[in-house]
Amino acid sequence: MRRTLACILALLGLLVTGPARADVDPRLAAAIERWLNDDDAGSLPVMAELARDGDTDARLLLGTIEQLEMTPGSWIAALDRDGRIALFRAPFGLSGTSWLAVEAPDNALAQALLDARAAGSRIGAARRLMALGEPRAAATALRAELSGGAPADLVRMHVDGPFPRRALYAAWIAASYRPGEPHTPALLLAGLDAAARGEPQGLLFVAGAARGIDMPLARVAARYVISGRSFPHRPVPEDSAALDGALARWLLDDAEAAPVAGLCRRLCPDAVDACAIAAYRLSGGYPALLRLNPPLETAIPGDRFDGSRRAQGIVQRQVLARRDGSGSPSRPECLWSAAD
Repeated sequence: MRRTLACILALLGLLVTGPARADVDPRLAAAIERWLNDDDAGSLPVMAELARDGDTDARLLLGTIEQLEMTPGSWIAALDRDGRIALFRAPFGLSGTSWLAVEAPDNALAQALLDARAAGSRIGAARRLMALGEPRAAATALRAELSGGAPADLVRMHVDGPFPRRALYAAWIAASYRPGEPHTPALLLAGLDAAARGEPQGLLFVAGAARGIDMPLARVAARYVISGRSFPHRPVPEDSAALDGALARWLLDDAEAAPVAGLCRRLCPDAVDACAIAAYRLSGGYPALLRLNPPLETAIPGDRFDGSRRAQGIVQRQVLARRDGSGSPSRPECLWSAAD
């Protein structure tokens, strides 16, 4: 696949956006459109057929979609084990083989995507994914690295650059584990500055690395607004109605929340604010939005995915999975109506 432009943009720290690549098989391009419209039955079997016929793009998409389908639609959920294997995997072995593993020996992107899932190789994989035009996949690897990897290597990648925007808080938290390093003060100040501005990643940094700091009420309120939960070890400010209003404005205006905003504008045009707050909290808050990504940005640019029925459908399925949970926020009936 042609990646020269993608590599240049990645090295500049930009997302790959724009029209679909001209060298994609027209059948695959049509299947991608149907997949973005949340139509599994009309898209995935076409991708599977193309993958079996040797289409590299289809193989990479299927190999990644298989891992992303944590909240599958009803069509996939109805498949038995053999049906899922036949749909997503190469016909080798008792459980099939990931198409990424089939492609990896001769395909740098497939190998990087596989390495991004393995402890000990995520940093190197993230560097390669950035160069290959996949910053969201790189960010996913780096957030996983924060949970059980090497903080020093994560900080070093941030210093060396390029570094994916959707993992900035991971670098800031990692720096808090390395108080004696020369780059730590600048990274900690960057995280605190982002928190003071109410930026979601700055607030995640504060929650993860600075719980002992006596934060002003404004930052406590900001943390509540962005996450939908109270600040750790702190009470929720009394004026929760005002905070909900601020949360709704952020959800409807910020590009990162486009899947939530799009879902609620479509399902609940008369109760958009209430729908957005409920959908956001029930689907997992800001960390869940960070995990909501296209399978390949070089095939499906991030902003195109964020505005799609697919992204909205994933949010709705996450909400429905928690529909009967206790302690759920008030939610308008229109949020459920499309699935009932």
